Amino acid sequence: MDGREPWRMTPHEFAATEGALNVPRGSILALRPEAITREALSRYPSAELQALAMVLGIPHSGTRAALAERILAACETRRQLATATVGQLKKLPARALRRWLKALGRYAPASRYGLAAALVGWRDRCRAEGRAALARANHYRHVRHAVRAGLPVPEEVLACYPDLTAAGDPRPLFDTDTDLEIPQSEGRP
Repeated sequence: MDGREPWRMTPHEFAATEGALNVPRGSILALRPEAITREALSRYPSAELQALAMVLGIPHSGTRAALAERILAACETRRQLATATVGQLKKLPARALRRWLKALGRYAPASRYGLAAALVGWRDRCRAEGRAALARANHYRHVRHAVRAGLPVPEEVLACYPDLTAAGDPRPLFDTDTDLEIPQSEGRP
């Protein structure tokens, strides 16, 4: 970090820091991909399932059961696509590629190349957007803790979160002070 507390930074400044991708211990986001099972998901409230769905880049509405099934399908797809290239995927049956895209709630192009490119594009977008969503959630958490503690949060930072006040907070996600750093790797879905 640049020496300032995270709650004194704008979301953009915070996203560029080392701690932006840390997740709270016990959070659903701290689960390793292979540990995401029906049983594991059943221990988390709907709000955390929705947060994971947002990070995974899949629809985050619906019943808890439907959300859990979508998360499991997306995690399995991400595991299978972790290191795949368009060239490798276009060798697979078009039916299998369409099934993956349908499970992800994505449009299925007509050609096999288009199907493969759509899957690789989804995977790459999910990685980038998931990291950005995690950084935003972490920054929000830091700012929320500062507001609750009565610390002087800069106006430009508070302007990024108009729903955040000392009296009420509509987003109860990631409510812990203990972070667990998640190592990033290219092969990780």
